[in-house]
Amino acid sequence: DAPRVLQTAYLQTDLSGLIATFGNMFDVRATTDLHIIGLAVRSSTKRPFMVKVYTREGSHLGLENAKSQWHLLATYQNVRSYGLTAFTPLPSFRPPLYVRADTVRSFYVTADDLVLLTRHNVRAGSVISANQDLSILAGGLNYYEFR
Repeated sequence: DAPRVLQTAYLQTDLSGLIATFGNMFDVRATTDLHIIGLAVRSSTKRPFMVKVYTREGSHLGLENAKSQWHLLATYQNVRSYGLTAFTPLPSFRPPLYVRADTVRSFYVTADDLVLLTRHNVRAGSVISANQDLSILAGGLNYYEFR
């Protein structure tokens, strides 16, 4: 059974990171059945860039370079940054991504240039943001498309 849609909630991490990267892998842990409808990125570049979003069931740990273990969820061409002090929303996933309660799902968000901003020195697996439905767990940096 798919969850009933009760509300749309946004869970945001902070804007403190200034480390430029090609990509970031992270896990989310659902505490209720939910649909993830999209993600946002942070970049300070003035030029458009491409973003790909990969996902998989379970943690990303140990699978950082195993492209065959990931599913390409979306590709976004000509993304334009909202600037250093704001998140840039990516278009919604079609269809939304269903995540069952008490499961972990991983994401790998990667750009075709060194334009994504993140923070560093956060222990992988530590909770960086949470609400009653979902926890976002710190992950790691990665190069464009698993390299």
